[in-house]
Amino acid sequence: LKAQAGSIRFDLIGTPSTGSFSMPQCIGDSISAAMDYYDGVDASSSQNEGSDSFTARSQLTPDNAKLIIAMVGMPCCGKSSIARRLVQFLSWKGLRVKIFNAGKTRRQKDAGKSQDHSSSNSLFDTRDADGQALKEQIAMDTLDALLEWLHCTGEVAFFDATNSTAKRRRAIINRVAAYGAEHNKTQYGIVFLESLCNDPVILEASLLNKVRTSPDFAGMNEEEALTDLKRRIAEYESVYEPLQQTEGSWIKVMNMCSYVVANRVYGRLTRTVLPFVCSMHTSERPIFLIALVPRRIEKEFLRREESRGMIKTDSDSSLENELDADLAKRLAAWVREKSVLKDKHFCLLASTQPTALEAAAAVAEVSRCTTAHQSVLNPLYRGPHPDLETEDESHLDFTERFGGGESYADLVHRLETSLLEIEASIEPVLVISHATPCRALRAYFLGLPVVKCMEAASSDGASCLADERPCVLELNPYRGRYEETVHFLEPAPQ
Repeated sequence: LKAQAGSIRFDLIGTPSTGSFSMPQCIGDSISAAMDYYDGVDASSSQNEGSDSFTARSQLTPDNAKLIIAMVGMPCCGKSSIARRLVQFLSWKGLRVKIFNAGKTRRQKDAGKSQDHSSSNSLFDTRDADGQALKEQIAMDTLDALLEWLHCTGEVAFFDATNSTAKRRRAIINRVAAYGAEHNKTQYGIVFLESLCNDPVILEASLLNKVRTSPDFAGMNEEEALTDLKRRIAEYESVYEPLQQTEGSWIKVMNMCSYVVANRVYGRLTRTVLPFVCSMHTSERPIFLIALVPRRIEKEFLRREESRGMIKTDSDSSLENELDADLAKRLAAWVREKSVLKDKHFCLLASTQPTALEAAAAVAEVSRCTTAHQSVLNPLYRGPHPDLETEDESHLDFTERFGGGESYADLVHRLETSLLEIEASIEPVLVISHATPCRALRAYFLGLPVVKCMEAASSDGASCLADERPCVLELNPYRGRYEETVHFLEPAPQ
């Protein structure tokens, strides 16, 4: 399974009788060549017996199975970044998700002690038996806390540690199985997610981010911290063992998604995780959201605009068409003259509603964009009583259906296709949709609960997608998060 620059090609080759897959030669060669960072260790392996494959499938197929995603990889190769992005995505979908980080557990145990976190610490010396035993104990303590949380309240848990040897990974599988057997024979799915990196640009950025933000390097100057971190990495590198095909269900990611390889990945949750991983990349680009004025307030809005002298109409029967045309002109003028999209190629996603069709056509005429109309971007279906006040809607729970129509959970489920396309794009993206889809997408990018973003607007960004005045919300990536800027659409030049 290959993903490069946002485009995905499925190259899985397997035998139906075993359910296992071998890596295509073109991908295997590329990954093998790229493994110099790990002393050229090859990730290929002989295939398992068919019974092992069916066992893996039976463990991951049930929709109600709780899932553990155990990260694998060298320090500074993107494990924690991938885990955080997946947590944001799965939380947006309404799942109870949490990261359990072994490094954090180590620092918590050492709180109040004058503990050395540098590479001279025995924990990072692969030749120190006592230090390695302590490191394994910290990892298992972290896993125990993960299992306790997952058993009580969680649905998906991330075990964020290097997990860099086959012995450690076997210990994880055995401990999870034993815990499940002790707790009403609960079945937990385990998927290993290995992050590999040999891109010098990504590695350098990761190293700098690590020494500037990790408590391990507090009080050290940057040069000293980098030297220490590289020594620590060298210790891990000396014992690192990439995932083999015989190690169950796993996903490998190279350079934050220049290649993705999957092995024995089944089930609802893992089918959700894999497409998102294929959509990830490290490029930064702005996202623009415009929420079209809801139909039930269009006439009221237009009359206010007419009273201000902003637009003119001949009769009530032409109000709707005038509003559509006015919005399309305003948006096209903004794209052509004032936005950062001017003279840039970008991706335009629009709903299939008449207003969106007209606005998208107007933008396409004055810009260099690739346009796609998606019905998943249409407004929340409110059932047989669509004219109920929006205040009633703002008090709904995530899974509660509005007037017999869609719930926010239903909306998020259908928006997943558009979100993955937005994530996969390495170009700026303009989304022409409606209030509820836009607010749900905003919730994802800001890492907020969807229900909270549907409540009464309490910020400029929220008001932009709830107000009746035409405006565009710009979301710009900044240090791992998104910042909002509101652009009001002024009347188009006559």
